[in-house]
Amino acid sequence: MARQMRIYHLRARAPFHFGERGVGLEASAIIAHADTVFSALCTLWREWYGQQELEALLQAFLTSPPFLLSSAFPYAATADGVVRFYPRPLGPVPGVARGDYEAFKRLKSVEFVSEALFRLWVNADPGLAAELPDPGRAANLLQDGHAWVTRAEAEALSAPKDKDRDDWPILWRKGEVPRVTVDRLSSSSAVYQAGRVTYAPGGGLWVGVTPAESPWREHVEAVLQALGDAGLGGERSAGHGQFDVDVAGSEVVEWPEPAEYSVTLAPFWP
Repeated sequence: MARQMRIYHLRARAPFHFGERGVGLEASAIIAHADTVFSALCTLWREWYGQQELEALLQAFLTSPPFLLSSAFPYAATADGVVRFYPRPLGPVPGVARGDYEAFKRLKSVEFVSEALFRLWVNADPGLAAELPDPGRAANLLQDGHAWVTRAEAEALSAPKDKDRDDWPILWRKGEVPRVTVDRLSSSSAVYQAGRVTYAPGGGLWVGVTPAESPWREHVEAVLQALGDAGLGGERSAGHGQFDVDVAGSEVVEWPEPAEYSVTLAPFWP
């Protein structure tokens, strides 16, 4: 039996800042965890529908959750669609022998895999081995080895190329920008650095909602659209976190029910 998930693409129109535990403002994560997304939705839910509606929503989660959210993972644009990224499964790579340490070394830095590779991996399809990155310069191993795509996807990506690195596609870029704070009493200033992540044109983050036809779907979509203007994550006062979401263009994908081993798409305490 399959489980359906509705996917919304949050096309970035500004950089994002997502805090990391134990790190100051100078760093930013690539993704927004599901609890961050849910908290942002609840804040706007109260503003749009009122305190009583928010309390009714939260009360429903105590008995039978009306919907579940994934974390917000990156996606990149192609000539005729998008490539969505998922967290790397922790199980063995199907089709690769346990003693193949050369293959292991090529994949050791991978954090994200494309949806096509993710499906092969979770279905234990040995065909995944055919997409292993080549030794040396691997055209389908991107972002300094942190993102793995199929060879066909690597050719189809429309992301800008890094001229200083043999025309490798740049799907997202992390960096820092200077900020200044002014003391209210002495008027003295202090400069600090704030981290941010910028996604390639046409790209951004995607969020999955299950079930695909939740009775709260209309409310979720309205709040998601409002969140695009309010901003997701930190540094919103500096214009960060804004995005566009095409709710009419949302996609429904199917996944098998959880088995003996599963991959969660959100932080979860078993």
